[in-house]
Amino acid sequence: MSEDFALLAAILRPRDVALHPNFRSSEVVTVASLLALLTTAQIDAYRRERESEGYRDLAARDTSGIALLDSALAGLSAGTVQQGANELAERARSSSSTPLEKTVCAVLSSSFFAELGKHRSSMKILGDVAEQISSSDVLNKELLLAVIFQNLALRRWDEGAEGVAEAQQAKLYLTKFKADQIPAFELSRGVAWGSQETVRAMHQFLRAANDLHFIQISKDWTARLELVRQASDYEALQLRSRVASGLSMFLEHSYRSNLDNNLASSLTDGDAELSEALMHAEFSGHLAALNLRKLLGSLRYLRGRNLSQDWRVEDALRLLRTSRSKKDFEYGLASIRIEGPLKVLRNQASRLISERPAPNLMDQLDFLLLESSSELLDPKTASEALNLVLEASAVPKIQRGRTWESNEFRFEYVWRAAIILARRADREAEIAKLLLQRTTRNSADHESIRLFDRLHNEVWNDESFRECVRAALKGSIDPHSELSRTLRTATVLAERAPIPDVEEDRLDLRRVAELLNLQLVQGYQLSGATRAAVERVLREAMAKTRESAMKGVFSGGGLPEGELAVVFGLANQESPIWTDVGEYLLDPVVQRSDKSPVYRRLLRHIGSLPSSFLDRLKQNPAGLLSSTSGFFSEDIDPYPEAVQLIAALSLLPNDELVVLFGRLIASDNAKARVEGVKTLQVLAENAPQTDWVFATAIGATFDADYRTRAEAAATLGYMRRETSPLLSHIDQRLSILLDEDGARIPMLALFGLRKTAVPMSPGLLKKVQALAATHIHYGVRQQAELVLKDLLPARSPGSSAGRRDG
Repeated sequence: MSEDFALLAAILRPRDVALHPNFRSSEVVTVASLLALLTTAQIDAYRRERESEGYRDLAARDTSGIALLDSALAGLSAGTVQQGANELAERARSSSSTPLEKTVCAVLSSSFFAELGKHRSSMKILGDVAEQISSSDVLNKELLLAVIFQNLALRRWDEGAEGVAEAQQAKLYLTKFKADQIPAFELSRGVAWGSQETVRAMHQFLRAANDLHFIQISKDWTARLELVRQASDYEALQLRSRVASGLSMFLEHSYRSNLDNNLASSLTDGDAELSEALMHAEFSGHLAALNLRKLLGSLRYLRGRNLSQDWRVEDALRLLRTSRSKKDFEYGLASIRIEGPLKVLRNQASRLISERPAPNLMDQLDFLLLESSSELLDPKTASEALNLVLEASAVPKIQRGRTWESNEFRFEYVWRAAIILARRADREAEIAKLLLQRTTRNSADHESIRLFDRLHNEVWNDESFRECVRAALKGSIDPHSELSRTLRTATVLAERAPIPDVEEDRLDLRRVAELLNLQLVQGYQLSGATRAAVERVLREAMAKTRESAMKGVFSGGGLPEGELAVVFGLANQESPIWTDVGEYLLDPVVQRSDKSPVYRRLLRHIGSLPSSFLDRLKQNPAGLLSSTSGFFSEDIDPYPEAVQLIAALSLLPNDELVVLFGRLIASDNAKARVEGVKTLQVLAENAPQTDWVFATAIGATFDADYRTRAEAAATLGYMRRETSPLLSHIDQRLSILLDEDGARIPMLALFGLRKTAVPMSPGLLKKVQALAATHIHYGVRQQAELVLKDLLPARSPGSSAGRRDG
């Protein structure tokens, strides 16, 4: 293959050398012009070109060049990225490759390794080639080394470091480079300038990439301001133009698809345009790649979901993670965890665990990934992931200029992941003790106390942990501190110790919640004085909320005083607090976010509500529907939780109730449809079943929204009755729903099955047994085991219910 700088242009400015469709008959097919088709994401055009006479002639005289193209195509194709990366790396290190070939192969290989999460391999191939070229006497090696070191700077950034030394090396070589020393090379007939202009454009874009890198790692905001104020160069404008073109194509494609799929069949979806822009930034070592990864990841996620293409979804998750856009990555994780494809999540987590990044380079996105995938890992792998997290907890994160991350904020993500992974790895006691050590060193560490509070009940059987708690209580902890209260509550719950005396002036909603938890969990009875004090605090809190709402003042995020009042009232049926709860619910100015927890708690105890309270609600059922949406709740009309309580208590005539339900289930708002299906669940549990209830529930299992289908699956489980002529149809539909990807639909379908002790059809039973044995999600396997335990009391001795093995 000839030594031709057109090959470098094929990755840094590919449109200048790519075969142009308007001049196809008169252009010579070269390795560079074909590689440029690949790096501009024109894969179909490249495959068509392989059938041409020009390609056959090239293959006959340049087998080495064809091998390079085959490796590049492999690296750009889902399923063969590793193969492409390995082949290009081998070629880059080969003594028979020219310095130019080494550079191009190293840049491509490094990018593909980075795509696989193999940052060490990604940087090593660049470092090896840089060393070879630096020690050789090669003309124009300044440009080659500038490309390599700028790519190294980007890969170091991807790893979590700053890449300062690499960027400085790139800057040095960019300063030394003279564009007019590069020999002329052939360009596409689609451009009207010479190769010198192309070289200058490559050099200019590399300098822009280098300048941006230094600005990103600098804490000097004036430098950033100067960059914003500068006029954009032509290459930057071209990049933005390709991005805008890709996004506009995606928008047009989505618009037409929503109207009629046939209208969109002839349109591209913008993927190729964004891919081209991203490759341009990646191969130039430009930090613009981060935002482009986010855009392409978002597009691929949406298209992958619409087309049921797991490879697109997996690549989307990778792109979102490497963009370091926490919110977008978090949304993607949550959706995949619920809806699937779950194997995508497991693959990404396994890749991170096997790469074992340096502890001080791990960030919030890494911890989020490990936390979200914990139930997809076997105990051994979960333990390896936990070790990674604990190592990261011991060192501060490397701070990079304006991408600063506080250690306090990082702490929450670290320990949240640690707690979840510890459950899967059977190491809860170890984590609880570590958190306890942190809190006893600093009793004002509220985040540690809150996390410890989530875990201590699960590990109390561990004697060494109990000893740690007792020792902490004997230490010099302020008896009125949050930590002291948490430790004493843990002791009370686990050892049935006496409830600590309550000082009335220290009784707040948090302490009230702790006392009510003791009642609920252990059946403790509050003393008369404590009971009166708790009642007073709760009534005053509800009165204060109503008074503030009347003045137009609302708050969110605190403990739900209304729900706590119901919990208190359920244990004290004759308490006047029920009058306050009734007025609280019927007050139209109290916001929904304050009322909704009350409705949900009442729905769980329909048979235990005092008659005086029910009589008050029956006097004004329409009043339950009146409420301010506020800032902290969804504005769905009619108010869903109120409709569900009205249905459960039969507070309105059936025809009026059906109208309210219909407005929810037929809404174009997916959240409203979810609430409509929850209303069906209430009807299925508390009222005689009718054909329309069954038909609506079956229909909802085909809803476009996953959450609606999941709730509908649970509803079908509630509707299973031995006497129902529809039982076989219900079981048939449930068998299909249990095959859906993700965790939520199988989980809620199994939860619904546990609601009725009705024998399952052979097909449904076989399906549940398969889930218990092989489902990818540990929680689904556990839930399936519980269903089998409930419905098949005589389980075999080999049952794995409740075990932690994978």
